Amino acid sequence: KSAMELLSKKQKALKSAQSKLAEVQGRLDTLKSQYDESVASKEKLRIESETLEAKLERAQQLVDGLSGERSRWDTSASALEEQIEKLIGDCLAAAGFLSYCGPFPADYR
Repeated sequence: KSAMELLSKKQKALKSAQSKLAEVQGRLDTLKSQYDESVASKEKLRIESETLEAKLERAQQLVDGLSGERSRWDTSASALEEQIEKLIGDCLAAAGFLSYCGPFPADYR
């Protein structure tokens, strides 16, 4: 009898230990899946960060390139303003030239 009682106690202890093991294994699986999700999220964020850094670098290169264009545009704008100031005189000279070289002979001019 005592061997049967001892076996029964040991089987209960084994079942108790197995249920605890199953519970711990379930928690371990949950934590492992959370860890895997975190690692995947970290990798995704790292790739996104590298992509954004590359975009930022290209944007900086574009801005630097356009800053040179600004000086060129300022120079062009200044030149055009000077030409506008001289436009009236140029038109007057062109009108005089066309009148002088027009279809009328010198007697009619």
